[in-house]
Amino acid sequence: HQIPAWYGPDNKIFVANNLNEANKMAKKCYKKQVKIKQDDDVLDTWFSSALWTFSTLDWPKKTYELNKFYPGNVLVTGFDIIFFWVARMMMMGSYFMKKTPFKDVYIHPLIRDEKGQKMSKSKGNIIDPLELLDKYGADTLRFTLTALLNPGRDVKLSEARVKGYRSFINKIWNASNYLLINKCYYNKNFKFNKIKSPLNQWLINELFETKTTIDEFMKKYLFHEVANELYQFIWHQYCDWYVELTKSTFNNKNEYFEETKETAMWTFVEILKIIHPIMPFVSEHLWSKIFENRNMLINENLKNYKKVSKFNDSQINIHHLIMIITKIRNLRSELNIPYKKLISIDISNKNKKTLKFLKLYISEFEHLLKTDKINFYISNKIVPNSAYLIIENTTICVYLKDIIDTNEESKKILKKKEKLITEHREIKSKLNNSNFIQKAPENIIEQFKNQEKSIKSSIEKLDQIIDSIK
Repeated sequence: HQIPAWYGPDNKIFVANNLNEANKMAKKCYKKQVKIKQDDDVLDTWFSSALWTFSTLDWPKKTYELNKFYPGNVLVTGFDIIFFWVARMMMMGSYFMKKTPFKDVYIHPLIRDEKGQKMSKSKGNIIDPLELLDKYGADTLRFTLTALLNPGRDVKLSEARVKGYRSFINKIWNASNYLLINKCYYNKNFKFNKIKSPLNQWLINELFETKTTIDEFMKKYLFHEVANELYQFIWHQYCDWYVELTKSTFNNKNEYFEETKETAMWTFVEILKIIHPIMPFVSEHLWSKIFENRNMLINENLKNYKKVSKFNDSQINIHHLIMIITKIRNLRSELNIPYKKLISIDISNKNKKTLKFLKLYISEFEHLLKTDKINFYISNKIVPNSAYLIIENTTICVYLKDIIDTNEESKKILKKKEKLITEHREIKSKLNNSNFIQKAPENIIEQFKNQEKSIKSSIEKLDQIIDSIK
């Protein structure tokens, strides 16, 4: 806003609302019409910005837009301009409109480079968002920034982080192709509470739990938690476990064949709805592939659903199944058992219902764990040269005879553990050194803390493997 002050021939100042008023004031002063000149300077830029909430809506006219959009619900801003802008908008809005311009203020972190330094041309550490957009796409960048929006902590952005989240977009895209290849279809009359397959029941309840959690986080503006929930459910539960566990159903066309095709697509459509605010382009495109002659996704309503209580047992059982498969996979990896070598396993549990449930997924065990033989028992038996895993109430025995040399592998693991203990001791020593903590940059300290946690976790896993071998 140019300063509303005009100067007469003798530099006398006339302050007015506009040029017309200033001319009248000058004429009254000089008794004749004179040429006046407005001050070339402008008011503080924050003065103009302070009027933003209502001046952009054609104030002082009483327009439809002003009535509709003032006051707003939330202002999104960085912490560095709270006084310069936010406080002034509050003051100006309260004074001119008699109402505060927004109810909530969401203060987001500032974006810095990967070392936590402010970006500047002189340092040469500027990350050009346009280059990232061209390279990785808008949705990837949007999701990356959302995932990193941890309150109270600046965003340490790097190209590697953006690249990592591109894999997440690819995962969603591949899931869409998987559904179309298997001729999954959307049934608008799908009755999710009538499904029979434990796997499908598990997925439905996991979806509803995720949506409920996301809604709570959205209300609190915890967008990084929203991104984390989406990532965990979509990548790990849907794209990894559900897709993997449905393959035998699609290949063998069992009794749950049609139900699984409907459930898989119905859930995926719900996924597109909940990712749309963060990933509008990829979700809209995949929506158009599924619904060729339907309204755009942006016009869809997002419904809230409650967990189906009768599916709770299936949720517990599938989670147990996933834990078993994961633990055995980890064992194979730590003991360097190649996947071309088939293993035999015993599964025992005193609970007959649990055992009956696990037997339903024998083909999944065979496919995912590369097993030669699977035995189910009520009580476990001790077998020499084997590894034992206890997952909740289930005991798993993995036969190692003629598979690996257990003594040799135990020695390797112990040697690996000793090396990790030495590394852990060195890192702990640095973290306990007050001189180091005072002088080292924050990002280096954070790096050491993360290393310490990671190594400690690795040692614990190795201890479990050592204890499991009999």
